[in-house]
Amino acid sequence: MVLIGVLLFVTFTLVFRKYSGAPVDKAMKRIDPRGKVVGTVSNKSLTLPASYSKNNTLAVFVGVRNFISPFVVTDGDASNKAAMGSECETSAGRDMVSECQGHRNQFVVKGAVDVRVKARTVAAIRSCSNGSRACIQTRKFDFKGCLYSGCLYTDDWKMADVLVIEAFYLQRVTILPRFKRPSQQRWVMSSMEAPCRHPQTTHLNSSQFDGQFNWSMTYNLDSDIPTLYGKLKVITPEPSQNYDAIFFTKTVHVAWFVSHCITASLRQEYVARMRKIINIDIFGHCGSMNCSFGSNYRHIDLSHCLPLLSSTYFFYLAFENSICNDYVTEKVFKLFPAAKVIPVVRGGTNYRRYFPPETFVDASDFSTPEELAFYLVGLSKDKARYLRMLREKSRYESVANEPWQCKLCEKMTKDDSVQWYPGNNMWAWFVQNKCSNPTHV
Repeated sequence: MVLIGVLLFVTFTLVFRKYSGAPVDKAMKRIDPRGKVVGTVSNKSLTLPASYSKNNTLAVFVGVRNFISPFVVTDGDASNKAAMGSECETSAGRDMVSECQGHRNQFVVKGAVDVRVKARTVAAIRSCSNGSRACIQTRKFDFKGCLYSGCLYTDDWKMADVLVIEAFYLQRVTILPRFKRPSQQRWVMSSMEAPCRHPQTTHLNSSQFDGQFNWSMTYNLDSDIPTLYGKLKVITPEPSQNYDAIFFTKTVHVAWFVSHCITASLRQEYVARMRKIINIDIFGHCGSMNCSFGSNYRHIDLSHCLPLLSSTYFFYLAFENSICNDYVTEKVFKLFPAAKVIPVVRGGTNYRRYFPPETFVDASDFSTPEELAFYLVGLSKDKARYLRMLREKSRYESVANEPWQCKLCEKMTKDDSVQWYPGNNMWAWFVQNKCSNPTHV
C-alpha cells in the first residue's frame, strides 16, 4: 500500500508540474480568441472582469488536461453573476479541479489552464416525423469545400463535440432522451423556417432546454451563426445592355409565382385588392398562368421562367408567406441580375439591410394595397425612372452563401469563448413576438 501511495504521489506531482509550469498569461491569452489577456489569477483562482461580460450571459470553456469544463464568471463585485452549468466541478475534470470557494465567481484549478482543445466532431439531429418520443434522426452532411478544415461529421450525437438541434423538427418536448451530456458538448439551435409557420418551435419554451443552448444558427442577422438565404455582390465591370429595348417589350404590369395559397401573411388577400387597380398574372398552383412546374405541379422552377419575366413584365411580387423579423427567402435573390424586372417585396424585415436602394419596391412604404398598385402603374409609365432602377439592379448579382456546416466549422475554429442562453431565452429570442399575423390587409 505504501508503494502504491508513493507511485500515485509521484504521478500526480509530474502531472501538476506539467500544467503549473505553463505561463499563466499565455494560457489566459488563449481564452480570448482576440489574443487579449482578459482575467486575473489570484491564489490559483481565475476570474474575469465585468468588461468581458456580454449581456450578462457569458460563459467561457476552459480546457484542463484535454477536458473542456464550464468556467463560472461574474464581474469584480459579484453583482453580475453568470454560470455555465449548476456545479463548480464535474466528475470528468475532478482530478484537476478542486472545489468552488465562497463566491461563484471563482473557478479553482490546480495549476495553469490549457485551452488548446477545440471542438471537432459535429452531429445534427431532429425528431422523427412519426412523433415518437423515443425516435431521433440524424442528418448527414460533410465539410467538403469548406474554408476551415478539421471539423468532422459523426452520427454519434451523444458524444459529438457540437450537437445541432433542428428546431423546425421538434415534434415533442421530449425530443432528447435522458442521457449524460458530455461536459464539452456545445448545443446549437438551428432553423431556417419562420417560427410562426411551424408551431413545433414553441417546444423551445420547454424547461428541457433551459440554459442548454450555446449558439444559435438561423436566418436572423443577429444569430451567433447567421445562415442567410443569399447575398449580393457588385458586378465588375458594369454590364452594358439595351435598356430601351427591354422597356418597350414589356406589356404586363406584374407577375406573381406562388404555390401556397393560404398563408399567415394574408398575401393572397393583399394581391386580390391590388388586382382591382393593376394587371397581375398569377402563375402556379394558385393561379391560371403556366410556365414551368415541378413534378407535383405546385412548386415552380423560377429559373426556367426568367426569360418570360424579363420580356413581358415590369414587376415581380416577392411576398413572404410569413411576416417575421429578418425572414427573407431566396425568391428575391434569384432575380439578381438575370430577371429584368423590379421586385416588389412584402415581409417582416428591413429589406434595405439586404438589398441596395433603388433596386426594389417595399410594400411597407404604402398604407394600403391600392396605394401600392397605383404607384406601380405610375412607375411603369415613367420610363426614365423605371430604367434607372433597372440599371441599378443590374449592377448586382446573387451569390450563394456558404453552407451552414462551413460557417459552423469557422465558428468552432475561431471561437474559444461560448455564450449560452439561460432559462427560456432561446425561445424568447427566436419565437416570442417575432412574427405578426395580420387579421386584415
